[in-house]
Amino acid sequence: MRIKRPNREHFITEFTADTFAFLANLLQFNLDSRRFVVDAMTGGLYGPLERREGQFEGIEPLARQRLLSLITLAILSTVYMALEDLGKILRLHKEPLREFPNRFVRLTQESSLSAFQELSTVPERSLLNVFPLWKPEWYGIGGQEATALNDYNIRVARITKQFLAFLADFHRRHNLAYNRYKHGMAIFTSLQGQRPAEGIDGLAAIARDVNQTVRNVGFILVGRKVIERLKGLLNSVVGFAKVLVERRLQMAEFGGTPLPLLCSSTETDGRAAYVPRTVFGGDEEPPEVLISIFRTTLDRLDWVKITVNLDAEVKEATLNEAVEFYARGWPGRGGSE
Repeated sequence: MRIKRPNREHFITEFTADTFAFLANLLQFNLDSRRFVVDAMTGGLYGPLERREGQFEGIEPLARQRLLSLITLAILSTVYMALEDLGKILRLHKEPLREFPNRFVRLTQESSLSAFQELSTVPERSLLNVFPLWKPEWYGIGGQEATALNDYNIRVARITKQFLAFLADFHRRHNLAYNRYKHGMAIFTSLQGQRPAEGIDGLAAIARDVNQTVRNVGFILVGRKVIERLKGLLNSVVGFAKVLVERRLQMAEFGGTPLPLLCSSTETDGRAAYVPRTVFGGDEEPPEVLISIFRTTLDRLDWVKITVNLDAEVKEATLNEAVEFYARGWPGRGGSE
């Protein structure tokens, strides 16, 4: 049986306070911030512009379509930020957790985003290490319970592989437009006399070479359906990334042992409560045999509450200099109230 009992030495040598703080911040701020930004853009900008409300009342059709295209590209960019976060987490799943922060920040965009294609081609059982999900015998589980847990693991791996294959396909279709927009290349808005499909109004093309003939065009479709799909994908990407991050934090609390099921955690009165979840969320409850395995394993493990306090020191002179920089007049409209 490979269940380890948590202790201070394991946390210090295998996990570290730096990794715990980094993952906790990634979970509670960075990942969710992508959702907040897109919610603000869709509700505060795209919706009123689409309906020609408020400041957008009476806007000219071409100007309106161009702004809708720009907001779509901005949302696509935010989706790519979340994809890059997820790709980094996936890319580092075999690396020691104590090295996670340094390696995370050093991974390039290309390396992060290529993780989807690479992992979508590996055998399903290899994807169990991404979470990680342990074999039943590593918990000392046999018989029908082992069969049930093994089936659960394979189902998670199968759905994960399908999701990664979709992300690889999404990246293949959108990477050209995203990179050209990010680097400031020329954007052309196409207005269609007739919608290509319901919820699709036209396209935003981003060209690399602009002469008398526009060549090497990357593009993204524009319309309500595109926005809804991008927003839904963002929620799925962020949700998956949070599952992976939260699981690593849970392993720190249990001395390196992953719980047998994916679960979410809440803390009440200084004690964490762990609730099994279906694959990537959902309302369906796991079968009773899996709940029993989960509860039994949880009872056998020792849990430790981990609180990490990091002291950040900023020299007073440096702080004062930053404050003074924003207080003084800036050229152009940077100095306007």
